[in-house]
Amino acid sequence: MKRRFDVALVAGLLALLGAAPPSSRAQPDGEDVPTIGLALMGHISTFSNDIIEIAPMTSAGNPVPGRYGPLNTSNDIFNSILQRAGITPGVSSPNSLESSEGFLEAIEESQVVNKGGRRATFGYFIRAREGASRSEVDENYSTRTNEFFLLFSYDWVRADEKILYAFEVFLFGPMQATGCLSGSLAEPVPREQEVEDPPRLLAGLAVGAQVSTRDGNRYRLLQEVPLEIARVSNYKGERDHENETVKAGVDEKGQGCLACHSRSEGMPQNTGPFPWTRVGKPASIDACLVRTWEATNVAQIPGYMTGGAKFRVTFRSDGTQIVDYRGMETFKGGNSTMTFDGRAAGRITTENGVARIDKMSSACATIKITSGDTTIYNHRLPSLGPGGLGTASDDNNYVCTPDSLEYKTSTAADGHAGFTVKLRPVQN
Repeated sequence: MKRRFDVALVAGLLALLGAAPPSSRAQPDGEDVPTIGLALMGHISTFSNDIIEIAPMTSAGNPVPGRYGPLNTSNDIFNSILQRAGITPGVSSPNSLESSEGFLEAIEESQVVNKGGRRATFGYFIRAREGASRSEVDENYSTRTNEFFLLFSYDWVRADEKILYAFEVFLFGPMQATGCLSGSLAEPVPREQEVEDPPRLLAGLAVGAQVSTRDGNRYRLLQEVPLEIARVSNYKGERDHENETVKAGVDEKGQGCLACHSRSEGMPQNTGPFPWTRVGKPASIDACLVRTWEATNVAQIPGYMTGGAKFRVTFRSDGTQIVDYRGMETFKGGNSTMTFDGRAAGRITTENGVARIDKMSSACATIKITSGDTTIYNHRLPSLGPGGLGTASDDNNYVCTPDSLEYKTSTAADGHAGFTVKLRPVQN
């Protein structure tokens, strides 16, 4: 899916030459120069009130973020990352940054940067949270979040008595799309269907000297790597690549940034496996499950109440399971009712007709129990709910055919089976 920021620079890996200025003042290049801050927001912005936070990668290839914190007073993602990493472009030497947050590796001889240049690589996670306003996160309002990853190199070259620098940047994601909107629990998390393992390579960008904009000092984007700092031939050899600059593009194999990098080989130095390749084994899920099903019969164990049909369960080939309780029939027994609503999602694996939940991503289902006119229980469930395959601790077997699916589920704290669910495939 293409994001909103429609600039050719965003399509692939760029690199920008930056000559260290004699002072720290930004170069006065006008108000409308493209900047990496705007480019990143174009990809990451998800909600009407985005609260953006950043966290360092703690070690190369580790998919677990460090401590998240807010952007600095510039409210610019890249400015904030550089400040947190302690990088002053053109002043900081790459090999002096080993104690910086997000630091991954110092490289004396890069496969892309010209001879004599130095490179340091960094990794930062970026998450967009849905705020109650543009400045406030209220978990009673929303916990919906999208998470991304920024991998970048700080390249430093001395040429003709000048220090030239560039930041080569890769943006991946979303890696996660989680949480609930309290006022509309059945509402999906935006971009949930874009989550993949390994995450999508959204863009390759590059950054150079600061420029003055209406929003303050920001880092500029340009369209190609100047030959003074990097060449395709540094990686691929002179034949057919002499004086070839690195150009934009991540959509066509062997072109643009993919002339030097790919998901399986040529990744920038030692920055794998995450985010380049899958971490761990791929999800294993029975192909029979992969479709959308609708409940035709739900039996409570023991059978105090009847009802509960018409909710839907969707299984995807990556192991995602989504249970949608909108339209589910209310359970009734005597003068009591039990109603489920909202939506829940997680990842499962299956083997030999047995399902296991690997992780929850959105626990947004609710249960409400009434007796007469009195509500005696009304809470959000921490699990997939009565429609979730893999929720029972004592019986997670299932029977799947092209025309039917049957399994037991649980909403109990100890996970004992409390429902038997029968479903049929939804016809498209």
